[in-house]
Amino acid sequence: MNRLVRTAGIVVLALLADHANAVVTEEAINASYYNGDVAALEALRKELDGTGPEDAILAGYLDWRLASLLVGNSDQKSADAVLERGQQTLEALVAEAPDNAEAWALLSGTLGMRIGIQPMTRGLRYGRAANRAMSTALELEPGNPRVLLIDGIGKLNTPSMFGGSRKKAMQQFDTALAAIQANGPGRYSWGEADIHVWRGIAERYAKNRDAARAAFDRALEIVPTYEWARYLRDRLDTV
Repeated sequence: MNRLVRTAGIVVLALLADHANAVVTEEAINASYYNGDVAALEALRKELDGTGPEDAILAGYLDWRLASLLVGNSDQKSADAVLERGQQTLEALVAEAPDNAEAWALLSGTLGMRIGIQPMTRGLRYGRAANRAMSTALELEPGNPRVLLIDGIGKLNTPSMFGGSRKKAMQQFDTALAAIQANGPGRYSWGEADIHVWRGIAERYAKNRDAARAAFDRALEIVPTYEWARYLRDRLDTV
């Protein structure tokens, strides 16, 4: 009887250990983001311990995604706290793995979002670091579609006096799509639907509503649950 009790206890402990070491996947992060589920992303973030390079890149990616949703919900304070955490994670990662182009690109995107929250005070503080991070990412992997996407987002959201350009942004989006069509998405699966969303945003800025709608529709063909793409498409006639 005692042996059975001990055996059962060992099994329970093993199951608890397996749960504690549960792996947070890119797919789970993607699904939560595309569904616009802030709570699900926050729960996934708590499961990441950040002890290994893969956990670190996923944590930085998750924080970038989570902050995007929070900004969309007009919760700038919470978004900035998440971005600060992501910045620290990614800065530590690139220090340990300086050849990780995805980490450099996410760091650039994270810094860019922090600038966007407080542009008057943070442009000088983070602008140079964001540009350096993106330059490093492009040098390491010039054909990486996610690096190209994040670079395009930065160019689209940066004032022209500081190097921003809608034309150059669209060129980066198109180059990113061509890279996916030629070689697939690469190490991670996310990116293609996002490229179409940002192309749609660029077309909307240019008042090309039909082209914007087509881009949002294409994003929804790739990821039917992409709530932000649906929201942008459905609001085209009101902006």
